[in-house]
Amino acid sequence: MIKNYIKTTSRFILRNKSFSVINIVGLSIGMTCFILIFLWIIDEIKYDQFHENQDNLYRVVMTDNSGKQQTKGCRTSPALGPILERDYPEVSKFTRTFITDVTLTRDNKDYLEDVALVDEAFFEMFSFPVISGSNIIMSDWKDIVLSKKTALKIFGRTDIVGEYIRVDDEIEAKIIGVIDNKKDLSHIKFDVLMNFELLFEFGMPKEMITNFNNPIYTYVLLQNNANTENVNLKISDIINKADDRLNVKLYLQRFNDIYLKSDFLGDYEGLGNIKYLYIFSIIAFFILLIACINFMNISTAKSSARSKEIGMRKVVGAKRKQLIMQFISESVVISFIAHVFAVIFIELLLPAFNNLTSKNLEIDYLNPYFYLFILITVIFTGFVSGSYPAFYLSAFNPISVLKQKPDTGKKGNSFRRILVVFQFVISSTLIISVLLIYLQVNFLREKGLGYSRENLIYFPLSGIADKYDVFKERLLESNDIINVTCCSHILDNVTHYHRTTWEGKDPDSKLRINSLFVDADFINTLEMKIRSGRNFDKELASD
Repeated sequence: MIKNYIKTTSRFILRNKSFSVINIVGLSIGMTCFILIFLWIIDEIKYDQFHENQDNLYRVVMTDNSGKQQTKGCRTSPALGPILERDYPEVSKFTRTFITDVTLTRDNKDYLEDVALVDEAFFEMFSFPVISGSNIIMSDWKDIVLSKKTALKIFGRTDIVGEYIRVDDEIEAKIIGVIDNKKDLSHIKFDVLMNFELLFEFGMPKEMITNFNNPIYTYVLLQNNANTENVNLKISDIINKADDRLNVKLYLQRFNDIYLKSDFLGDYEGLGNIKYLYIFSIIAFFILLIACINFMNISTAKSSARSKEIGMRKVVGAKRKQLIMQFISESVVISFIAHVFAVIFIELLLPAFNNLTSKNLEIDYLNPYFYLFILITVIFTGFVSGSYPAFYLSAFNPISVLKQKPDTGKKGNSFRRILVVFQFVISSTLIISVLLIYLQVNFLREKGLGYSRENLIYFPLSGIADKYDVFKERLLESNDIINVTCCSHILDNVTHYHRTTWEGKDPDSKLRINSLFVDADFINTLEMKIRSGRNFDKELASD
C-alpha cells in the first residue's frame, strides 16, 4: 500500500510540474523562515545550560524601596558573599564577579581583553571546560586563567600553564589554566579570569555592606536540600540591619533565569528577553501556517482537474480513507522536498542571518535532535497542508464527477474563502508589524539624545588613566581631532549611584542620583547645550 502511495505521488508530481513547483517553493520559503527563527530560539534557550550545578546556582539581587520609586538591582557589596557563606548554612559556596578590561603584555605587544575577577570557588560552582591545567584554584591574587581564544591569540598554543604574562604593566601574573569560556552560551562574558582579591589590593573596601556604588555580582551555590523561599526570608533584611535608614530587600534569582528573565538596573549587557522568544515563536508558526494555507488553496483550486481520477478510484473500489491517505502522502512528500530546498536556502542565508542577529548559528548535522525536529516539521507541515484538500477531494460523489459536475458544495467554497481571508489577514499583520518595527528602530537611531554622536569615538583608558593629561595633549596635536574628554562610564550605561544633598532638601528623602564623573571638556566635546548656568571651570575643583 505504501509503495503504491509513493508511486502515485511521484507520478502526480512529475505530471503536474507547475503545480508542484509552486507548492514546493511556497513551502520551502515558509520552512526556511520557520527553521531560521527556531535556530535562533534554540540558541537563546541554550544559554547557561552547560553547568553541572545549575539547579543549585543563584544570584543575589535586591529591590530598593529607599526612594520614591522601587528599583531592582543586581549589584551588591563585596562584603555580602563572605557573610552569606559564613552565617547561612544553606549557602555552600559563593563567588563574586567584577567585569572590566585589562591590558596583557607579552613580547612587547599589548592585548586589551575582558577580565572577570572571581573568587576561588568559581570553578567549583561553574563548569567551564578546562583545556589546559588541572584542579584550577586561584588562591594567589597574581594567578591568571586565559580563554582558549586568548591563549591562541597571544601564545599561538594552549599548553602555557606555568608561564607568566604582564597585566596592566604592573603585575607579573602566573598562568594556571586555559579554559573554554563558552562566550556564545554564557551570560558571564570574559576572556581572562583573575583573583577577586586584586580589587582589595588596589583599595576597594572589604566591609562596607551598604555601599551602593558597586559593580559586583554575587553568586551562591546552595546545598542540595536547601529551600530557596526559606533562604530568601533569612537574607532579606541583611542590608537593613546594617543601616536602618534603608529599605532594601535581598533575594535569590535562579541562575538559569538571568539571561532571559532579568529586568535589573546595572545588569550585564546583551542579555536576552523571554518575551521575544514567545513573539518570534508565534511569528514562525504563522509564517509556516501561511505557507500551508497557500498549499491548501492551490490544491483545492485544482480539484476539478482531479475529479475524474477520484471518481474512477471510487468506482473501482477505493475507500475514502485510502484516498485521504493518498492525498496526505502527496503533501508529506512535497513537504519533504520543500525541506531539502529549505536547508539549502538556510545554508545560503545563515551568514546574513548571523550578521543580523549577532550570533554564530549553524546546523549541527551530527545532532540526532536536528533530524527529529526536521521530521516533526515535515510531517506537521505535510499533514496540515494536505488535510483539507484530502478531506475535500475525497468527499466527491463519483457519479457527479464522472458526469463532469463535481459537487463541491457551498461549505467547501466558504471554507476556502475563510482560508484566503485568514491568509491575507496574517500576512498583512506581519507586514504592518515589520514596518512598525522598522519605523521604531529608525526613530531610535535618529532621535536626539542631547549630545552629538557624529564622529564621536570612545575607547577604554586601560593602562593609561594615570597619564591621561599627556595622552590628551598628544591627541589634540592631530588636525583630525577637534576635542578630547573622558568620563567614568559609557554614556548608555551610567550605573554609579550618588547620595546628594542640597539646601532645603527633605531630610527624610533618600533620593539616589545616577552620577557620571567627567572632565571639564565633556560638555563641549559632546556638543551639549546648557539650559542655564555655565560650563565647568578648569580652575574650580568644586564644580
